[in-house]
Amino acid sequence: MKLNKLILITFFIWIVVASLIILIPMYMQINKPIIIIFTSSPPTYDIEKNTTTPTWSEEISIKLPFTMPRNWIGNSNIKVNYEYFVEIETEEWRTTIINYTLILNGKPIRSIREDFEGTYFKIAGSLPKTIIKPELLKDENQLTINVKILQKGLLKSESSFKLQIRNPQIRIEALDSDGDGIYDIFDSAPKINNIFIATILSVIGLPISIRAEKIYKEK
Repeated sequence: MKLNKLILITFFIWIVVASLIILIPMYMQINKPIIIIFTSSPPTYDIEKNTTTPTWSEEISIKLPFTMPRNWIGNSNIKVNYEYFVEIETEEWRTTIINYTLILNGKPIRSIREDFEGTYFKIAGSLPKTIIKPELLKDENQLTINVKILQKGLLKSESSFKLQIRNPQIRIEALDSDGDGIYDIFDSAPKINNIFIATILSVIGLPISIRAEKIYKEK
């Protein structure tokens, strides 16, 4: 009788632990978003310049406010992305410089510079992968994309410039650091594989039961 009781207690403890570290977190994440996307409004931003002035500059700022749930900070990847299209056509040789600066909560986090020298360019691309570090985040955040254009020439001549920024967005993806299928935002031990822990506990429970049986028989 005592043996059966001990085995039942061991099994009950395993069920409780498994529920706490696996079943309950998995239930909590059902139908919950694991990806949050913030987009800009409007979705496209244009700078166009037609001039004969040898040297000119333009600037545009794109605002992307976003909210971080507190339990997502440090438990998710935050990526910034946008697409761009550039077309430059000049009558005489000119140098065109485009600077993209990402500013988060008033602090610059990345700067990209592109230089074009010549009379004709037509290119399209996207921002290289940019991940925001969690220590820079707050509950309420503001990302600003500053775009500065400077074109320099020696002679007064025809110049046509077009830049379009498309679909600026912030993509927040929940992480599963330990690969146990439970996302860190729901995981009480995000750096430890919960399934591994449950397996270890079940394996430990077996020799405990065997030992208890031996002690019971010796009595």
